[in-house]
Order: sequence, then C-alpha cells, then structure tokens
Amino acid sequence: MAEGEQPEKGMEGNPQAGASDLPLLIDKQGQGSGHPRKWLLPSFLVLALVIAGGVYGLRAGANNIASSAETTSLEANAGLSASGDIYGLGVILPLGRVMTIAPPSGSGDARLSGLEVAEGETVKAGSVLARLDNEAQLKAMLEVAHATVAAREAALEQTRVSIIASRAEAEAALARGQAQAENAASDFARSKSLAARGVIAGDQLDAKRTLMRETALEAERLKAVLSRFAVADPEAQVDVLLARRTLEQARADLDRAEADLEKAVVRAPVSGTVLKIMARAGERASNSGILRLADLSVMTVDVEVYQSDISRVKPGDAVEISSSALPRMLKGKVERIGLEVGRQTLVDAGPAANTDARVVIATVSLLPEDREIAARFTNLQVTARIQPQGEAASP
Repeated sequence: MAEGEQPEKGMEGNPQAGASDLPLLIDKQGQGSGHPRKWLLPSFLVLALVIAGGVYGLRAGANNIASSAETTSLEANAGLSASGDIYGLGVILPLGRVMTIAPPSGSGDARLSGLEVAEGETVKAGSVLARLDNEAQLKAMLEVAHATVAAREAALEQTRVSIIASRAEAEAALARGQAQAENAASDFARSKSLAARGVIAGDQLDAKRTLMRETALEAERLKAVLSRFAVADPEAQVDVLLARRTLEQARADLDRAEADLEKAVVRAPVSGTVLKIMARAGERASNSGILRLADLSVMTVDVEVYQSDISRVKPGDAVEISSSALPRMLKGKVERIGLEVGRQTLVDAGPAANTDARVVIATVSLLPEDREIAARFTNLQVTARIQPQGEAASP
C-alpha cells in the first residue's frame, strides 16, 4: 500500500483521530451516510404525537368533568338521590302570601300626605296605614252633605207640621162655609115666603137666591180642599212624601261623600306585619304599591318538585329546609300538592343547572317552633329535602 494512503486508512479505521478536523466532520455530516437525519425526523413525529395526545386527553377530561357536572345537576333538578329522598328548590312565604297595598280605587292622582305605620310594625285589619292629600277636600264635601241632610230633615218636619195645620184650617173653613150656605138657604126660604105675600120685591128675592148659590158653591170648594187631607196618616200625604224623597236623596249624597272620604285613607285589609314601604309622603304610589303586608304567624315553603317525582310526594311527608342564610335547618310537613304543572321559576346557581324543567308546587307547612325563624326570611330561596312516606330516610 502506498505511503500516502496510510493516513486515510487511519482516518477510516479511527474516526476519533479526525474529530479535530471540523471541516471534514461537517462535510461528512452533510454529505455522508446521514445517520443524524434518520433519528431527527422520527423524533419530531413522536413529539407531535405526544403533544396532540395530551391536548386530546385534557379536552376529554374536561368534557368528562362537564358531563359529570351536568348529569349531577340534572339529577338534582330531577329530585333524584341515592338515598331515595326528593330534593327541590323552594321559597319561604307566609300562608296568606305577601299583599301589595295600593291606594283605594278612584283616588285618582292623589299623593301620599303621610304614613301611619313603619316597617316591621304589626297592624290589625281595618287599621289606617296611610293618608292621601285629597282628604281635606273630601272632608269638606262630606260636611256639605251633612248640612244638606239637616236642611232636608227640617223641611220634612216643616211639611208634616204644615200638613196638620192645613188640615185643621181646611176643616174649620169647611164648617164655616157650610154654616154660611145653610144660613143663605134659610134666608132664601123666608124671602121666598115673603115675596109670595108681596112683602118684599122680586129683586130682593133674586139676591137671596144668588147668595144661597154662592155659599153652597163655596162650601163645595172648601170640601174639595179638605179632600187633600182625606188620608188619616199625615206621613201618607203627598207633600210629606215629596219631602221624604228629597231627604232620602240628600242622605244618599251623604253616603257617597263618606265613601269618597274613604278614598283618601289606606286601610289594612287583613292583620299582618308591614314588610316594606315603597312610597313616602309627597309621592304618588306607583305600580309597586305603597307597602307590602303579610301575616307572618304561619309560614310555609313552596317547593318546586320535578314532574316525574311528584307522584312520590304525599301530604304529611317530612321535609327539611336548609339554606346558608338560616341559622339552622327548619322542618315541616307537606300540607298540599298543586294541581298544575308549570315551568320552573327557581334556578340553582350551578352553570349546568336545568332552567327549563316542568315542576309541580308542593306547599310545606313549617313546624311551630320554626315559624319565628322563617318569619324573618320571607322570599328566601331554600333547598328542600322531602322524605317520602314508607321510604327509608337517609342518614
């Protein structure tokens, strides 16, 4: 072998001997057999597959978590649990519900002149809650109506007295007229006898005859006047009847004025507690009313039970009421079950909660020892746990 070829064989046999020859090494990596590229490309593929698998795994895990949360929420909305109890959302309400007190009908655009109660105050049915600014005007109209009635009463009494006096006067006038007619008739009879004997002239007899006829006609007129008082009872006289009808009309106006005055006063329709005042003096009552009133002596909970579970709920079932706002768990029993299936109105705070469920209202009556606590939480949303009768209670 030639002498110049030995170093080349040494390079092939011992690669490390040429490791310091960087240009040759780079040239071999770029133009030689290419071993680095054989493992570099698969490495990128493996790395890409690992990243893609990780992303898919994260998405799958998130989907599984969301699906599990949604399933749990749907089961809660459906009232299902492993123990067999029925869960539902409810709201605490008084037995007679909360009443919104508005101004009396026909009060117009009257404003509030003052409030007679405060929030938290207990009132009785018929108590004055507020007064309107048209009260003074309506009181004046009431006084006018009272005066009119008094005047009509006096007129009626005057008519009664006048009727009695007029009847007595007519009776006296008739008696006098009849006496005059009788005297005229007797005088005419004497004059006629004298005229037959020639004692008096014929013209005198004619005068006596005329006087007799005139007094007789006057007696008939007076009798007709007295016929106006032919009814023995003075109350049945026409003038008295007319005066009485006028008085009745005045009294009707008085009743209307008293009713109008009530339009200026807001009264409590039932006994209860003032929960909230929405209008103050000087303001007009809006559609929200003047105040809210409720009887807090008996508290209930309206629970929305999923339609597929309502068949398991019966009156008398034990119920537990819980909420983070309550100092402790409240207890009660199902009192009645609604007859109508409606749309859910109470919604859980969970993002996967069902918001379009069909439910039936079950009214729960709280135990007497829990009513005082519930009375401070009207309209509070709570969670109800109903234990159907005949089913084992969960621990």
